[in-house]
Order: sequence, then C-alpha cells, then structure tokens
Amino acid sequence: MCKVRRKPLVIDADGLYYVSINPEILRDYPSPVILTPNIMEFARLIGSNGEGNKKEQSANFLALAKNITILCKGHDDEIFNREAHVTIREGGSGRRCGGQGDLLSGAVTTFLAWALEQLKPSSGSDNRPMVASFAACQLARSCNERAFAKNKRSMTCTDMIREIHPAFDELFERR
Repeated sequence: MCKVRRKPLVIDADGLYYVSINPEILRDYPSPVILTPNIMEFARLIGSNGEGNKKEQSANFLALAKNITILCKGHDDEIFNREAHVTIREGGSGRRCGGQGDLLSGAVTTFLAWALEQLKPSSGSDNRPMVASFAACQLARSCNERAFAKNKRSMTCTDMIREIHPAFDELFERR
C-alpha cells in the first residue's frame, strides 16, 4: 500500500529485519527510503561482516531502487546512497543508551518530512534524504554529547530528549 501511495519510508529495528529477509520489497520503490541500521543490522541487511567500505558493500542492495539511503549507526555514523557517502564523527559520547536509535529515527522522519516539503531538484540527484539524515545525526549526536556531559554513565534517552530543544537551537537556529 505504501508503494502504491508513494509514501516515503524510514525503516528501523524489526522493519530492517523484515527487509533483510525480503529485500525485493524495496525494488523500484518510487519514494525516498531511509534505512537506519546499526553495525549488526547492516551486516545482516547487506550480507557482509560490516567491515570496510559500506557503500561499496551495499552496491547491489542500493541498486534495488534509486531512492534508498542508508544511515549506518556506529561510533562514526555513515550516510550513503548510490551517489554520495558522508561520515559523521563529531559529537556524541562513548555512551550509547537504550532508545537512542528511536530518537534518531524520529529525527530522521521529521527532517525528511521537512525536506520533502521543499521543491524537488529539477535535474540531477535528489539529496534531500541525505540532508535529512545528516541533520538528524547531528541532532542526536549533540543531544548525546550534552546529556553525557551532565549525567555521565547514568545518562538515559530521557536525558537526551531533554537536550533536543537546546541542541536544535544551537545547530539550526543560529542567526
């Protein structure tokens, strides 16, 4: 139904498992799809060990549809599609907490919705899903860094959520 209605998708967690056992579901998908695997989910999705150049390892998978973007979560976040590859190292902390991936997926979905409200480029590739993923990574990493600075090893995702407003202002509301 989503394919027929041309709905953009952000897929995480159990959805990634489903796609890993049935990747054909994304073949020729007409709208943006952003997948948000961690290293283990990426390895299962692509059928690799997750080591090395993830974009190159994903070439066959990315060929399923021109609109697939992968945001691979890890110590360094990597965002790539068939044409571009970005690694994000700044921000964050050594402490990842339960729910952090959910915060990131929600941010990706929000930024993607905002990006898709903008006019589609008249020529060339549509990098709005890449931009949305980059913005979401920056926000989640900033929330993590700020929450860890205050709470150290007792940080939870709730602490990160409290940092959304100040982190968003700092990153995106500069005047």
